[in-house]
Amino acid sequence: VVMPTLGNKILDKWSGKSIDLPVAYWTERAAELDHPVKTGLQMWLNANILDDTLVHGDSVASWGDTSGNARHVLQSNTNYQPTFFKEGANGHSYVKFVSPLNQYLSYDYDSSNSPFLNPDELTIFAVSSRNSDSNGYILSSRNGNDGYAISYLSSNDSIAVISNTGSGSSGLTGTGANSVGSGLTLTYPNIFTCRTVDTGDGDTLWDTILLNINGETKVPSTGSKVYSKNTNGAFEIGRLSTDYLNGNIYEILVYNRQLTFDEVDKIEGYLSRKYNIALPNNHKYNSGYS
Repeated sequence: VVMPTLGNKILDKWSGKSIDLPVAYWTERAAELDHPVKTGLQMWLNANILDDTLVHGDSVASWGDTSGNARHVLQSNTNYQPTFFKEGANGHSYVKFVSPLNQYLSYDYDSSNSPFLNPDELTIFAVSSRNSDSNGYILSSRNGNDGYAISYLSSNDSIAVISNTGSGSSGLTGTGANSVGSGLTLTYPNIFTCRTVDTGDGDTLWDTILLNINGETKVPSTGSKVYSKNTNGAFEIGRLSTDYLNGNIYEILVYNRQLTFDEVDKIEGYLSRKYNIALPNNHKYNSGYS
């Protein structure tokens, strides 16, 4: 007697039936196009969306905001437009800014939209790399002596978060010599997370500025930082005034609130998995967000 093989038995039983595989099985790749926190999101610049309209090497006249708020950053002058590139970190697209060419993108403020990107408290995530050892601004929300910015510092390979006081001076977050993240490898994309804290005491101060780099918490800048809100001018990508970025930007998310520690961990996990940027071993999502 010849017994049927196990495979044949399974096929006989399988006819006309189906199985539900875990949702994650089908959506793992699609999940990279979303992120785990939406509440308070005011601007989301994701270079992958440019894949639909641009080819490698095209100039970028408009980088669409996918937060749903239509706060697109633009550059109408062809001489100042950055360049779109594909196949960057972990295969993802990015926008390249060249400082000698004064390249930047801008979203103009007016009285109705400026409060959304200039709140009492905010959280910003940026995935960026630098192509030279020069200073360069990843983003800025500044008009005259008002607003804030995130910048590379050339002196010690570090990142600074700047709060403008309204009188022209500015405060740098940091440890040691007014900087954070000294010694970073800034030529490969890093995840920068900035949170500002206001105790709600009715003053115009950020009481603390918190900075994570690749999920690692840096010593916070405590003590009051005078912060004069920017209600005019523009939110700019790749420059502040006459200081321009010589580097690449993959993604920027701006929230008009201080995110919780768990929310920050989730977004850092999402960005880590997407761009293959390692997080510390003790990070909640050091193997990616799922």
